[in-house]
Amino acid sequence: MTAANLASTAPPASSYNVFPTRGDEVTRSHLEQLSCLLMNGLQDRNWNDPVFIHLAPNLYAIWDGFPVCNSREQYLDNIDATMRASPNFCSEILLTSSTIRGVSKRKATVWITVRLGGLPLIGSEGLEREAVFRHDWRRRTEGWQCVQITALRGSSPIARGC
Repeated sequence: MTAANLASTAPPASSYNVFPTRGDEVTRSHLEQLSCLLMNGLQDRNWNDPVFIHLAPNLYAIWDGFPVCNSREQYLDNIDATMRASPNFCSEILLTSSTIRGVSKRKATVWITVRLGGLPLIGSEGLEREAVFRHDWRRRTEGWQCVQITALRGSSPIARGC
C-alpha cells in the first residue's frame, strides 16, 4: 500500500478511534444528529419536542453565567427563563465532531461549535459569539441519553448580526 492510498483510507480528523468500525461511524453520526436536534429544539423554544426525551432525567449541565442543573426539568426551565430574557437570541451550528469512548463503546462525546447572537450582554446588542458545547452520551437500555452538557463560550463578541 502506498502512502497516498494509506492517507486516503485514514479516519476523519474528528475521530479519536484509530480504526473506527462502520458501526462507530453510524453511531457517531446518529449522536451528532441528536445533539443538533437538541440544540435546534432549544432555539425553537418548543419544550414539548420529543427530542428532549434524549436528555437523561438526571442531566448535569454547567457553563459560565448559567445555573448548574442537576435534572432535565431544571435544565429546560433554566433555558426557558434565559430565552425569555433574551427574545432576540439566535444560534447557528457551525461544526460537529464526536468520538465513541470506552471498551464497551457505551460512552460518547459530541462537540458542537455554534455562533450565538442576541446575547443578553449590556452594550453587546447585535454582536455574536462562538461557543463550543460538549454533550456526553451514555448508551442505556432505553437507548442513548445525553447525561452531561458543558459549554465553553468564546472570550468576546466577534461580529454583528446572526
